[in-house]
This record gives sequence, C-alpha cells and structure tokens, in this order.
Amino acid sequence: MKVLEELIHNVCKAVAANCERELGLLGHEIVVPEVPFKRLTYSKVLEELEAEKVHVPWGEDIPTAAYRVLGKLHPYYYFITDWPTKAKAFYIK
Repeated sequence: MKVLEELIHNVCKAVAANCERELGLLGHEIVVPEVPFKRLTYSKVLEELEAEKVHVPWGEDIPTAAYRVLGKLHPYYYFITDWPTKAKAFYIK
C-alpha cells in the first residue's frame, strides 16, 4: 500500500508541476493527495454503508452503487483492508 500511495502522490505532484498549460486548457486543477491514505477495514466500511441504508452482506463484494456512497463519506483516497479471505470464483452470476 505504501508503494501505491507514494506512486499516486508523486504522479499527481509531477502532473501538477509539469502540465500547468494543459491543465489550464482543460480547466482542471490537480490536487496532490496527502499520504498516508486513510485505511478502512472491510467491516467498518459495511457498518458505514449500513448507516447510510446500503446493505452489503458480509463476505460479498462491494457493489458500484455502494462505492459511490462510500465516496461521499470519504471523498479522498483510501484503502479498504482486511477483506474476507474466502475465495469466490470471478465468473459467478
């Protein structure tokens, strides 16, 4: 996780410093994230989603709609840790 957060931090920093003209043309500003990123446990995420009336059964993948809710609660970069370790085939419908 440390390598990934440093990578994201450094890429954002480099783009902000070296691409001012391009960012200006796009009307966009890069916000360089602070490190370390927040760490949220899988169980804590499910508790927070439940408080927002989004039910995700423990052990299941977090659906896209739930990530949108989570993004409103935590608008900056974060890692979800301590995922369930039971394997689930990726092709299950």
